[in-house]
Amino acid sequence: MARKMWAVLLLTGLSACASAPDAGSAAGSDATPAAGARSWAEALGADIAAPYDAPQHRAFDFWIGEWEANWRGRPQGEFYHQKEGSWTRQRVFPVLNGKALIELAWARDNPNEASQRGFSIRYFDPARARWVMAQNWPSAGGQGSAFTDQLIGEEHLGRLTMYSITQRPGADGELVTQHRRYNFTDVRPGTSFRWDGSNTQKVDDIPGKPGRAFIRRIR
Repeated sequence: MARKMWAVLLLTGLSACASAPDAGSAAGSDATPAAGARSWAEALGADIAAPYDAPQHRAFDFWIGEWEANWRGRPQGEFYHQKEGSWTRQRVFPVLNGKALIELAWARDNPNEASQRGFSIRYFDPARARWVMAQNWPSAGGQGSAFTDQLIGEEHLGRLTMYSITQRPGADGELVTQHRRYNFTDVRPGTSFRWDGSNTQKVDDIPGKPGRAFIRRIR
């Protein structure tokens, strides 16, 4: 069942990515929806319905909409994050009647560059009482390689934390263990929030380092 659901979510994400960002909102695009559906919102199941309207399924709803993010790295050996980072845009919408959220992302200043587009899928797993998140994002070299691990997390005292431990090939071909953590905090619904991320092990000769994004809603 879990594999079947991930296949459906992946196909949904890929279908939506095919038209982003040029086709407008994935849940309101002018592109032709699936056969028999009157709109993309209907085809993707963008309307939230029971049982996915329960509070435990809606912890990430603050992210629904279109956002602009300033990804600020922290240089090695420095205490503060850089003031100006790389800018991206994210479009986030529910699918499958609210069972999952899909995030589409692209470079703000180069939106037509396919190697700079990515997406994530996340949903609440009642069996584990945890959120599950998977990402597909280009590597530093632009080859479009994906994070194949799943991050698992929960909300506590207003902070959503996602975490994973995985092994990935390093530059020499040897497997290295990587710890990845995301924190979503300082949420101001409909306005902004903060996303902190860190990797503890270098991959592709790039040392793991913390980063911080300040994300503001633009639509």
